[in-house]
Amino acid sequence: MWAGGPSGWAGGLAVGVIACAALPMAAPLVHGETLETARDQVRQAVVQSWGQLEAAKGNIEATHAQVQASEIALNGVREEARVGQRTTLDVLNAQQELVNARVSMVSAQRDRVVASYTLLAAVGRLSPQVLGLHVPAYSPVVHYQQVRDSWAGVRNPDGR
Repeated sequence: MWAGGPSGWAGGLAVGVIACAALPMAAPLVHGETLETARDQVRQAVVQSWGQLEAAKGNIEATHAQVQASEIALNGVREEARVGQRTTLDVLNAQQELVNARVSMVSAQRDRVVASYTLLAAVGRLSPQVLGLHVPAYSPVVHYQQVRDSWAGVRNPDGR
């Protein structure tokens, strides 16, 4: 490696260590802190994902109760409208409340699915095999063999 000295060679290892020490992102590599940092980041991601999953479960229960209450309210407003105590606008408003409650429940269910996949990713279990998907597994070696001699954007991995 070129080090700029009188002979131009300072030994590759010394220059590499100096270059790594000069980079702020490489400082943990030099000081041996990457394992602890990575462990803390994974732990934080798992705890956060678990919290999101639990919150989503609670939100589903709350929105389910909201849907039930809106259904009961709509039935009551319809009965009152039938006997002349409520207007058509009151019935429409109650129907809109029910629709909004159902939308909230579907949104909460979606949040639970996303939180469960986020938790699987955080613990390293988000894979086609764990999910039971029948798709071919990605192999970086096979992909490399497909694209190793191609220029970027010139052809597809299948050779076309």
